[in-house]
Amino acid sequence: MGVKTLRVSQSPMQAAMQVFVPGTVQKVAVAVASAATGNAMASTTEVVRVAVSTDCYMAFGTSATVSDHFMPAGTVEYFKMPTAGTKIAFIRNTADGVATVTECANE
Repeated sequence: MGVKTLRVSQSPMQAAMQVFVPGTVQKVAVAVASAATGNAMASTTEVVRVAVSTDCYMAFGTSATVSDHFMPAGTVEYFKMPTAGTKIAFIRNTADGVATVTECANE
């Protein structure tokens, strides 16, 4: 991360905050079998916003298992992308649901 410059209209707190522009949104059906986003994240995606409607497990890649990152129902989390071109996979805990993945880039 480079040095941030302070705009005249910004407070020091605003300059220190990382602000991302939302981009492409992908929905994944979370079920008994692992499923991944249909497309890999764009090369410009720095952070993803993940929201889930059911208890599930999430992994960066094409497959998730019950040993991966647990996300409780109703959770919204932000993750730094490990590498460009990565997919995100989900598998349910006990009930089917939906995961929404929003790609975010620096403004």
